[in-house]
Amino acid sequence: MRVFVKFFGGIKKIVGASEREYKLNKRARVSDILQILLENFPEIEREQVLFALNHKYASFEDELKDEDEVAIFPPVNGG
Repeated sequence: MRVFVKFFGGIKKIVGASEREYKLNKRARVSDILQILLENFPEIEREQVLFALNHKYASFEDELKDEDEVAIFPPVNGG
């Protein structure tokens, strides 16, 4: 299946792209995306990140479907 991953903040700088497409096995989870990223960009481990799946906050255990959109972004600070 294909999953589209969007990057924001420091993660975007580390990856060097604002979006990438990944091919994953069926029944993949958000945690699988993180694992792939850590294998290719270990410096991501130092970053605090949140995930959204199709524009809603996501957890590591959320299951992915074909053509889902996953966003990875830093926590939002407000005041």
